[in-house]
Amino acid sequence: MTTKRSLFVRLVPCRCLRGEEEAVTTLDYSHCSLEQVPKEIFNFEKTLEELYLDANQIEELPKQLFNCQSLHKLSLPDNDLTTLPASIANLINLRELDVSKNGIQEFPENIKNCKVLTVVEASVNPISKLPDGFSQLLNLTQLYLNDAFLEFLPANFGRLTKLQILELRENQLKMLPKTMNRLTQLERLDLGSNEFTEVPEVLEQLSGLKEFWMDANRLTFIPGFIGSLKQLTYLDVSKNNIEMVEEGISACENLQDLLLSSNSLQQLPETIGLLKNITTLKIDENQLMYLPDSIGGLISVEELDCSFNEVEALPSSIGELTNLRTFAADHNYLQQLPPEIGSWKNITVLFLHSNKLETLPEEMGDMQKLKVINLSDNRLKNLPFSFTKLQQLTAMWLSDNQSMLSRSFNSNFTAVSSFHYGSSRDLHGSQGSLALSVADGRGSGGHIFRMPLSNGQMGQPLRPQANYSQIHHPPQASVARHPSREQLIDYLMLKVAHQPPYTQPHCSPRQGHELVKQEIRVRVEKDPELGFSISGGVGGRGNPFRPDDDGIFVTRVQPEGPASKLLQPGDKIIQANGYSFINIEHGQAVSLLKTFQNTVELIIVREVSS
Repeated sequence: MTTKRSLFVRLVPCRCLRGEEEAVTTLDYSHCSLEQVPKEIFNFEKTLEELYLDANQIEELPKQLFNCQSLHKLSLPDNDLTTLPASIANLINLRELDVSKNGIQEFPENIKNCKVLTVVEASVNPISKLPDGFSQLLNLTQLYLNDAFLEFLPANFGRLTKLQILELRENQLKMLPKTMNRLTQLERLDLGSNEFTEVPEVLEQLSGLKEFWMDANRLTFIPGFIGSLKQLTYLDVSKNNIEMVEEGISACENLQDLLLSSNSLQQLPETIGLLKNITTLKIDENQLMYLPDSIGGLISVEELDCSFNEVEALPSSIGELTNLRTFAADHNYLQQLPPEIGSWKNITVLFLHSNKLETLPEEMGDMQKLKVINLSDNRLKNLPFSFTKLQQLTAMWLSDNQSMLSRSFNSNFTAVSSFHYGSSRDLHGSQGSLALSVADGRGSGGHIFRMPLSNGQMGQPLRPQANYSQIHHPPQASVARHPSREQLIDYLMLKVAHQPPYTQPHCSPRQGHELVKQEIRVRVEKDPELGFSISGGVGGRGNPFRPDDDGIFVTRVQPEGPASKLLQPGDKIIQANGYSFINIEHGQAVSLLKTFQNTVELIIVREVSS
């Protein structure tokens, strides 16, 4: 029989069922504000297999606890423990031990007697070293020692040949023992936020490695031997000082996610295009001056971020990335875009702000799935008339301080003309007016209407002739009393009643579906990962769905993965395993999701049609 304590009644005194005849195998005293282990537990020391004492204020473990020799799982995270008693060696059937988020400084040497241990979670403890006996836990498959004080690993650490997951993030490691080349079953290795100056050569032998983090270290280059990791699907070496990636990386034939953000790269290897299975490539915040022509070989890429670089032009081969869904090239020196990008039939989000763009190719009108585009802080004088074909476009930014973020082209704009924004001196020599141009698609320059600004007030638009497009704007009450030019762009809504003079078909606005928000609870079983990616968070780079919202959003769901039937891009995560994801930083959200074992219960908000 199992006795569980619900989080929702954690203030109720914990009681065991003393008089029951059935054997109690599981007890859960989590979140009960306990200062010591309840004595009732010892009534079931012969049958108890799982004990949960999570999130209490327990400072020490009684000796009698270690008489529960049937224990398979002992969960003690988020308490006030400072030592792990040597008598833990009595738990000869213990398979899973969680002592994370305590004040434990070391493991006892005789923990080696817990020979069937498979999972040890000891993250967020001031552990400075592991005893030699730790390397005798030969059945260990998962070891989590993130955010500790480790400076080195035992020389015989390679004896743990069954390890599949090893997480050592946020320590003080500078090297790995040579014996680690024996960990051929290792699938996930996290060495992020340590003090490595180079990728350890010993990793070349880890042929089964699938996921590898080495971000936030002191690396200066990525060696070619990384190509020996044929099973590697995820590589994060962001936030280093990397100046060069050797061409051997192209041998990582199964690589899907490559994160090179925040380094010192001036160029990418020419062989980058051989990574045919890459779906996510992040090379933002580097010193790249160009992208190689071979970039067109990344035929599977769905997300490409090259923002915050020094790129002046994109190669025409970039048009071959026909599976691209999100492209960010903001904060570069782009003056024009190749017309080949019109081949991006699946693109939904484009970030092109803070460049030097003066024109846009007409072919962009072929991006039929485009939903969000940011063009602010450029030198554009108009938009291509082909933008009228972008029926799914819902948000466009043309100015940095735009207040109305949502622009529905298929409801508010029957056909969208281009903007000409700037001083009217350039048009008719009159100061202080806002000019809008309706491009006719034939290179004629469009039809100009001026709205003079007198004493800071927005004037009425000049009425065009009957065969010209009409300009509509919201009621005066909705406009600021002293609007800036940027505010005028925010408040002016264009609706073209018919096409330019050469044709006059009748158009009527389409009614959009009203969206409502639903709060949904889902449970994702790790296998061994969650199978989805997130973006957003406080102080982060934003998200592609609601750039004005600093929440955490699901951006990618792995096909056939654990979350494939539960989540979808655009879902906003507001809670995970009881932890609030509101006003959380991106890094904290990622760390939490990685910390959770086995099952993650999420509360999400999803927009659905009413």
